[in-house]
Amino acid sequence: MSVETTTYGMFTPEGDECVNRIVQDALRFADLGNSTPLGAVYEYALSGLEQLSLKEGFREATDTAVREAVWLALRSEPDPREEAILNIKQAIRVIAPLWEDMQQFGHGSADDLAGAQADLEQAVRFLKGEEVPS
Repeated sequence: MSVETTTYGMFTPEGDECVNRIVQDALRFADLGNSTPLGAVYEYALSGLEQLSLKEGFREATDTAVREAVWLALRSEPDPREEAILNIKQAIRVIAPLWEDMQQFGHGSADDLAGAQADLEQAVRFLKGEEVPS
């Protein structure tokens, strides 16, 4: 198995490289036993993420966005909807601090941020099949 994903939601390119090594190690673990269940491979990767999160500068390694990106990378054929959901969740994660910066300079409002987040969350529900667009 190989992984094309190189962005895992870490705060730095070095963090993404560390997570990519964890994913590659987990895939090698899976190759050792050809019928290794995906859940066991993911647990193996989670162990590596937990160890990485203990290191200075990599505390976000166990954040939901990172764990979801690792899960998708470990799947042989990711569902494009899941990738879209991951991208939207990462966008939500990025929007909040940017909006706070904008507010400090008198641009944007809390209502604008809430509206943007609500729209993105609605897109996630739609992609999951939980909501029909109106």
